[in-house]
Amino acid sequence: MKETDSMYRSVADSSRTEKVTRERIAQQYPALHQSETRARAGVQQTQAARVQQQTRRYEPPAPTRSGPKLGR
Repeated sequence: MKETDSMYRSVADSSRTEKVTRERIAQQYPALHQSETRARAGVQQTQAARVQQQTRRYEPPAPTRSGPKLGR
């Protein structure tokens, strides 16, 4: 249990550190931040489209009128 708690704390700390770093970059380099934000949004849209394509339901082929030939 302690290992799990430690892991979650580490992930939370890393997340907070990244958030602070992104905010600092946004203030110091607004153009860089804007382009990174646009790029990240584009990647997320691409991933969402890919997931949507993968979750399509199976549609069996349409029935046809021709069945097995009886040799007439």
